[in-house]
Amino acid sequence: MWFSVYEQAAEAGHDFKNKKAWAAAVDYLWDKLRNIKTSKAAVAKKYGLSVSTLSKYINLANEFLQEEDSI
Repeated sequence: MWFSVYEQAAEAGHDFKNKKAWAAAVDYLWDKLRNIKTSKAAVAKKYGLSVSTLSKYINLANEFLQEEDSI
């Protein structure tokens, strides 16, 4: 999953300055995909992020995953 997000984001010109946020977003989405109960608050705390920052990167990662599905 990470490689898909990375490839699409890199092609779109996104930088990866906030590596923790990208990692947390993919971690959260991976858990959701595998039906593992988790919360944004728990993942944000694990990575030392705010829930709003995590949510921003989850939305970005979701966009790139959806773009890949449409190819």
